[in-house]
Amino acid sequence: MNKVASVILSVLVLICLSCTEKREMTLAQYRNYIEAKGGGFCKTVTAGPLIYTVQYRPPLYIAAAEHKWQFNDSTEMKTRTMALGGIVWFNVRIGTVSGATNPLKSDVSGVAEYNDRLNYWLTQAANHFTLYYGDLELKPQGYVFENSYGLISEDVVVIGFRLPDTTPVRPLRLEYEDQLYNTGIIKAEISMDVLQELDHIQVKI
Repeated sequence: MNKVASVILSVLVLICLSCTEKREMTLAQYRNYIEAKGGGFCKTVTAGPLIYTVQYRPPLYIAAAEHKWQFNDSTEMKTRTMALGGIVWFNVRIGTVSGATNPLKSDVSGVAEYNDRLNYWLTQAANHFTLYYGDLELKPQGYVFENSYGLISEDVVVIGFRLPDTTPVRPLRLEYEDQLYNTGIIKAEISMDVLQELDHIQVKI
């Protein structure tokens, strides 16, 4: 084997090792990593007077949140995480650009309009969310609107979609066609490169 071929082979071996090497994190570090603003798992879209923050919630993230970010052991963590496979979940936070007013109350003309807005989020909005997964168009399997009752300046939609795969093997593009504030179609994509990063993270208990 000549020197050039030997160097190329060495570089390829190093690349393979770096691809398979696990990045260790504590649960707190993992939470910060997933929630990082501007990171690959949290997308912010500004549309007119509103801000939509789309947070992808991997199974481990959900399992840890259920256990208040503290597991008894790794078996408990793995068991619950595996049970959550096959459905992808997002939190969609809806706030105003000013941050001074809750979207349900922003420029509302009165109680009747407020109730119409609330009814829309409770009973209709789920029909206007679509997850594009490769060539598939998926509609929600789970939907909850968490009403803050105007106590804070944002409300939250929790929405889930069942995949044909246990874990995503294609990019995830969430779209919401706004029928309430006329802000158009809101899009947020989690790329395959970002999703594959999860395979190289090892959380320590």
